[in-house]
Amino acid sequence: MSGIVRPYGDTTGDGMVQLSFTLPVPHDKRAEGAAAQLAAKMGLDNAMIVHAKAIGAGHTFFVVYGAARHLVNLDEVEVVERDYPLLSPKEVNDLVKERLGRKLCVVGACIGTDAHTVG
Repeated sequence: MSGIVRPYGDTTGDGMVQLSFTLPVPHDKRAEGAAAQLAAKMGLDNAMIVHAKAIGAGHTFFVVYGAARHLVNLDEVEVVERDYPLLSPKEVNDLVKERLGRKLCVVGACIGTDAHTVG
């Protein structure tokens, strides 16, 4: 496979992409303007806010649809392989049992500033 490629959403080569993100602003017209401006700065032409919803105090989730002006030359794409094998959950459990000799206890925590905790 070689050549220049560009995404398409409606018709081949139109460059249309969908992007979603959250901004730390209450949902209003100014927030939608900020989302449209951000999409333009990211290289999307004629970006449309197709979805906007408040997701908690002072945050808005957006879905934006617009045309990407960037192209990719497949001949210049370099793929970097990982230096370690990708293990299945069973393989991970078997290695833990073999090397640790006991069950592994994983504890997770969040202090509330991560994007996944918003809303």
